[in-house]
Amino acid sequence: MQYRIPDDTLIDEFRADSRASLLNRWPYNEFAQLNAEGIDGEGIVVGVSDTGLTNHPAFKYAKIKSTKNYVSGGTNVTDDNSHGTHVASLIAGWEYGPAPKATLRINKVLNARGSGGSDGISQAVVDSAKDGCDFVNASLGSIPGSEMATDRQAIKDA
Repeated sequence: MQYRIPDDTLIDEFRADSRASLLNRWPYNEFAQLNAEGIDGEGIVVGVSDTGLTNHPAFKYAKIKSTKNYVSGGTNVTDDNSHGTHVASLIAGWEYGPAPKATLRINKVLNARGSGGSDGISQAVVDSAKDGCDFVNASLGSIPGSEMATDRQAIKDA
């Protein structure tokens, strides 16, 4: 089906149909039921190691515990790629995430191109564990034989 971008009516109809279809599919309908029963991630801390986080309405209830930039240092974790924000919203987004009231520790380990060094990635996992994270998400990939393989033990130990 084709949609004309300048035609807001068609775009709105598409979004409404997509959202209704999405919310009627597993696991989103089950997340909503669990959230209604009070199983909403409150008290859980999740480390998200990715491209950072952008302020977004999806994080209506989520709390940010701490942030660290392993790419350029400091605490600025502005997401200049969007992947990290997407991943965090799948965890703690108030409409679609299984844990909308979770506390997040944001680790910017990837740059705008989605690349990062294995030292920063493994250190972010270790630091997240030390910081009390119950879970650590790292939605990453690597090339076989890359230096990331050498850091697996540090990640396992965390």
